[in-house]
Amino acid sequence: MEKPYQILAISGSLRAASTNTQILEKISQWVPDTVSWQIYEELAQIPPFDPDYTEYPAAVEQFRTQLLAADALVFCSPEYVFGVPGVLKTCWTGPRRSLPANGMKNLRR
Repeated sequence: MEKPYQILAISGSLRAASTNTQILEKISQWVPDTVSWQIYEELAQIPPFDPDYTEYPAAVEQFRTQLLAADALVFCSPEYVFGVPGVLKTCWTGPRRSLPANGMKNLRR
């Protein structure tokens, strides 16, 4: 049997009752059995990006591992001052910088 298509869904809100997270949970009900849908729930554990890191914290490495395993990413995020929330920027900056240059080349855009 072929490996299921893996989607990592990321809510850009940390609120416990986040509408964005609720949307991702609702979408998960419609995902076919041939797709693995995982909502990333550890966004608050990723520390602010520091370019002086010589080693990335465990939370960043775990997120990085999940990014590399994903075939696709889905973001559902609130808008803050015409942009994405800082927590979403942080989650994307550190792990992305620690990836090999071609680490995410297989993600479909």
